[in-house]
Amino acid sequence: MFHKEILEYNGMFHEDITIFWGQLFHVKHYIVLRLLKFIKCFT
Repeated sequence: MFHKEILEYNGMFHEDITIFWGQLFHVKHYIVLRLLKFIKCFT
């Protein structure tokens, strides 16, 4: 019983981390695109 609860908790935790890294990657990608557009304006 207890072991099963731990496994479920770890699964939830892993999902949260995956979502977090996914969001972080999208934000990073967005910032890089903005920077490239910004740089193109000056060159």
